[in-house]
Amino acid sequence: MEEVTRKKSSLRRAWLGLENAYTLVGNKAKAQKAHDRYMIMSPGGIKDPKRTQRLLKGF
Repeated sequence: MEEVTRKKSSLRRAWLGLENAYTLVGNKAKAQKAHDRYMIMSPGGIKDPKRTQRLLKGF
């Protein structure tokens, strides 16, 4: 999944899959980052532009 998100970072569902994979192996920090990226890309996801900017700085 990491490779998919690196090559095709616009694939929203890949970020959701990556979040699930990280959750399954217990990596909460990376799971949260993948979730944030998924939410940024989701229609009507994050409504606060400042929060979106903060989250994108981590990518």
